[in-house]
Order: sequence, then structure tokens, then C-alpha cells
Amino acid sequence: MLKKYLFFLALSVIQANISLAICSNPEPRIRTKFSRCDVSFVGKVISERDVTEREGGENFIVGKYFTLRVDKKFRGPEKKLIEVYEDNDSARMWLEIGGKYLLFVKYQKDGKLQGWCDDAVEEKDKKFPNKILELRDVMKNI
Repeated sequence: MLKKYLFFLALSVIQANISLAICSNPEPRIRTKFSRCDVSFVGKVISERDVTEREGGENFIVGKYFTLRVDKKFRGPEKKLIEVYEDNDSARMWLEIGGKYLLFVKYQKDGKLQGWCDDAVEEKDKKFPNKILELRDVMKNI
């Protein structure tokens, strides 16, 4: 009986961790993203830096810091460069050096600016111009 209990307890813990990395479907609207974010801007990724942890004698990449050059700020501090953090999991934004993005990110308890899943829209995406127009419309009505 104890083995069954421990098995189901372990399974529930694994399930809980997996569910944290699932992105919402459908994607939240721009109005929702903007109302929930601390910082929103269009920026180009100019560098990245791995964050590693050592476990069992090996280094593992647990996340990355991306430095973005701000081209247009919609909400947040007046900065020319902003650093955004991504965990190395399936809920990341998939930023790449050289890519230009519309971002909606939040400050975490540890002070990192972070976004997930659909919090970044790449300029190459055919929806990008419409997302910018939607955001401008939202800002007019605030």
C-alpha cells in the first residue's frame, strides 16, 4: 500500500511540474498581455548569456539572459538596452540573436525580467504588424 501511495505522490509531483510549462491555448489577447506586463517594447536581440548550474559533476544550462536593444518602448523604464531572462524549458519565448521582437515581460520576485510562450512576437511573423496595431489601439484606450 505504501508503494502505491509513494508512486501516486511522485506522479502528482511530476504532473504538477509538467503543467507549469504548458502555454495557454488560445494565446491571450494583446490587451491581456499588456495589462499583465511590467515592460513592453520592440527590441532586437544583440547578445545572449547562458546561466548554468552544476549537478552530478556536469554543467547544465538552466536558462539564458538576452540583451535587447530597445527600438520602441510601450511600457517600462527609459532604457536603450534591456536584459530579459528565459528558463530552459518548453515555455520559453525562443528568442534568437539578431531577431526583432515585440515583448511583454514581467519582473519576477528575484528581479529578473521574464516572459513565457507567446510573450514575444517575432517581426518575421505575419501577425507582427497587426499585433503592433492592436497594442497602439489598446494604449489609446487606457
